[in-house]
Amino acid sequence: MDNLPARVLAYIVIAIGCAAIVAVILTVPPLYDARVFLLPAMLLIAWVAGPVLTHYLAPAARARLRKR
Repeated sequence: MDNLPARVLAYIVIAIGCAAIVAVILTVPPLYDARVFLLPAMLLIAWVAGPVLTHYLAPAARARLRKR
C-alpha cells in the first residue's frame, strides 16, 4: 500500500464513494426517478474531488515560492 501513488488512492476512494451513492440512488425509489440529474452531478463532484483528494493525501514536499 505504501508504494501506490496518492492519485491512485484518491481515485480508489472516489470510486468506492461513487459506487455507494449509485447503490443508494438505485435502491431508493424517489432517488431512482431523479437519477438523470443525480448521476451527472455525482460525476462533476468526482471530477473536482480527484485533485482535491490528491492534494490532501500527498501535499507537496516543499512549500511553493510566493511572488512578492
